[in-house]
Order: sequence, then structure tokens, then C-alpha cells
Amino acid sequence: MSPASGLDTLIGQLRDDLAFRRLESGMRLLADRRPLILTLAPGTASSGVLLGVVAQWVDAGFDSPDVLRTLLPRFAGECRGSLPLTDYVHLRMAEGMLDMRRRISMRRCATSGSSIRWNWSWRRKPNCRPSPTSGRRDVCEAWVVTMTL
Repeated sequence: MSPASGLDTLIGQLRDDLAFRRLESGMRLLADRRPLILTLAPGTASSGVLLGVVAQWVDAGFDSPDVLRTLLPRFAGECRGSLPLTDYVHLRMAEGMLDMRRRISMRRCATSGSSIRWNWSWRRKPNCRPSPTSGRRDVCEAWVVTMTL
């Protein structure tokens, strides 16, 4: 069995287990295949898809987001341009899940009675002028996060 077909089989099993809420079976499978998952790299077929599926399982309670924080940097930079679209989309989904968890934890911290307060605001960047040819206004706007102790 080639590595790609092995990953495709694993991806199919994990998707089915998640879809049919066979969490115990999926968690066991992920634990058994953890060494394989920790060796994921951009050159392996379907590696981005598996990373996205693992992100769904992390969201369901498997392991911690640190698994994704370990794997995602391997897919950074120029290698993204050579990824198949399905790998790229799943990679972005994994990043989005991590970002969402980070924002939720930051908001919990702000509302938990701790001494740290977070302020989120959408602001225009100073001295920024959109290109008249592109007409894109979003290049001059960004989320600004401030923390007060």
C-alpha cells in the first residue's frame, strides 16, 4: 500500500467516525496513528487534508491544539503554492480553527474577572491610501487588539 493510499484510508476512517459520532473509535485510531500524524509534511499526498481532519478531531477533544501548532509551520511559505487545492483548503481550515480557539480563549480571559482586559476594534491604518486601480478598501483596515493589565 502506498503512503498516499494509506493516508486516504485513514482520512476516510476518521471522517466516518466523526460523522457518525464514533468518537471513541476515532480517538483510538488517532492515538494509534499519532507517530504517522507527527511526520506529516507538504510533500506527502493528502497531508493537508489529513491535517484538516486532525483539526476537526482536536476540536472534538482529541489531544490539544499543540499538535496543530507543531505541524502547521511545516506547511508555511512557498510550499503552499505547490499544494493541491484540497490540501490547501484543509490547511487553511486548520489555521482558522486554531485562530478561533485563540480568540475565544482571549475573550474568556477578558470576561473571567482576571486583571487582563482585551479590546478588539476594527480600525483604519494610519497614512494608508488604497490603490486607485484596485479600489480595495480592506488593505487599509485591520483588527487592532490592545491589552490592559
